[in-house]
Amino acid sequence: MRSDRHSASGIIRYIRKEILTIPNILSLFRILIIPHIISLYFNSEYGTASIWILISFASDVADGFIARHFDMVSSVGKVLDPIADKLTQGMIFICLISRYRWLGWFTCFFAFKELTVFYIGFISYMYTKELDQARWYGKMCTGVVIASLLIMVLFPSLPESVIKILSGLCIAVLLFSLYMYTRHYQQRIEARISSIPGDHYANMFGIAFSWLVTFALGAAMIAGRHILTGDAVASFISDNAVYISAAVLLLFLLKAAGMPFYIGVIYIVCGFLYGTPLGIGVCVIGGAIVSCIQYFRGRNRFAEYKEELSRRLTCIDAYNSIRSRCAVFFMFLTRFMCLPTELVSIYMGVTGLRFRTFIAGSLLGKLPDMILFTIMGSHLTDIGSAAFIISAAVKVLGSSALCLFLYLNGKKLAAVQDSGTDSEPDTAV
Repeated sequence: MRSDRHSASGIIRYIRKEILTIPNILSLFRILIIPHIISLYFNSEYGTASIWILISFASDVADGFIARHFDMVSSVGKVLDPIADKLTQGMIFICLISRYRWLGWFTCFFAFKELTVFYIGFISYMYTKELDQARWYGKMCTGVVIASLLIMVLFPSLPESVIKILSGLCIAVLLFSLYMYTRHYQQRIEARISSIPGDHYANMFGIAFSWLVTFALGAAMIAGRHILTGDAVASFISDNAVYISAAVLLLFLLKAAGMPFYIGVIYIVCGFLYGTPLGIGVCVIGGAIVSCIQYFRGRNRFAEYKEELSRRLTCIDAYNSIRSRCAVFFMFLTRFMCLPTELVSIYMGVTGLRFRTFIAGSLLGKLPDMILFTIMGSHLTDIGSAAFIISAAVKVLGSSALCLFLYLNGKKLAAVQDSGTDSEPDTAV
């Protein structure tokens, strides 16, 4: 009974310290008023909408001040605060697109910047096990963007030239913030890990560049959607089938060699070029090639880095008991978690996982991504289609859930290590 009471009191203390804090309540308030701001905007109540935007910004400043000065900084708040900021800004951008259609491109760039910072922050957390707070340049960027959006909302009759100047200013601060965050996370990683030859996943600038290539590629395809019709693409592929196939194979080989770009880009290209059914088949073959090359690189060249690889991929250690019971499911789980593709493959080669088990679990784990990205690529010229929206939404929601899963799992593992208990690691959340 005493143990139960102690456990219950610990949970209550955790909720009070990590969840039910004034900064977290203010962040939740900012999220809850977003629908109200949207409603006011589309009812042409621009003045009232601007007041609520100011209230949202003021609550953002207040929650940061309270958290720092009253010792209310929490892990939940570090995640909830930026989510509230980006949701608010993103929804206002979407509102403004109804008036200025060309702002759609700016909104896409805003999404690219935030997703890139989120991803490199997640990679940094995987390496350092430290969840970072917002930096001054991030707050500066938020302030400039919110001020620009406020002017656009409050003065609907502004000349378009002024709107473009404000948008250019926002792009400048977004780029500056992206560069500073990339440099910051790079410095944190370099201070905590030992280098592994050929490992590009610790290169934040390479990752940011790969996301930029993804954004540019998607923008080019969408911009040329009137030229790149289905018939035109089919005709081009049929006339240049050998060259197209060689180019796609080269992309997979570059990825296998460790080039720092997101493999989802290749899946999108396959979907765009070949359509959904054939594109998935090409992705499966290419994914198998990439996995095989990286697996044998690990087995033949990286044996001496086994300890460092284990330290970087501690979340995999949580499932080692599963590996002894069902190795295919273990491999499927580690691949499905969207961990760095190259590191996982090399790690499996180093630790001696059977090749047949590795390749079967690897392809099964990556199959959801292959399907979703291929569907997105095949509908890239019509991003308003239900197929594109649904597949993109499933990917975003799934990735968010997996990141949360890995974060909670990392917290659980850290707690087990700190307490020195003999708990089974694979029971982590």
